[in-house]
Formats: sequence, C-alpha cells, structure tokens
Amino acid sequence: SCMDCWTDNIMCDAVQCVGPCWTKFFDPKQTPNCIACDEKRCGPEFIKCAGANRRSSGIISDIERDIKTVCRDGAFSHTHEEDLPTWSGYSKKEILKIITQTKKGV
Repeated sequence: SCMDCWTDNIMCDAVQCVGPCWTKFFDPKQTPNCIACDEKRCGPEFIKCAGANRRSSGIISDIERDIKTVCRDGAFSHTHEEDLPTWSGYSKKEILKIITQTKKGV
C-alpha cells in the first residue's frame, strides 16, 4: 500500500541515512545531505514501490530542487503541493454499489 511505501522509506532513512538525517526526526526541515542520502539509498526503492515521487512527477514541494532535476512532463508539473487536486472519497452511493457487487461476487 502507499502507507507501506512511506513507512519503508522512513525506516530506510533511519537505517541507511541516520548520519545525515538524524535531525529530521526532531525537526522536519530538510537538509541537503539528508535529501542526497535519501535519494541515493532509499529513493529508488520508494519509486519502485509507489511508482513515482514528487520530483519525478514534476510536483513542487517544500524541498528546494534545481529546476534541471525536476520532471517537466508530469501531469502536475510546476504545481505547488497545496494546489494539487484532492480526492474527497467515494460517495455513499458508490460505496453501496461496491458492497453490493462484492456480495454478489461481481
């Protein structure tokens, strides 16, 4: 699941990047050395698990990046994180439809 991908990434940072990232566990501000370690040692597995990360999708986040390293072809390229679309979830009607189909074995 997506949560597993994030949890695995955090645990990877805790083990593989403890030196450059130890402050991250007390202060969420990113440091360049921590970011570099995460991208080298933990990033590839995160992308394999999740399918993409913010940078490979072109999403602008709180981590400052050299624009040359950000994908320009992603569906939300050059979109700030707070401007990304959100999903409000399934409606009650859609949930009932799914439950009904599941009970019928559809």
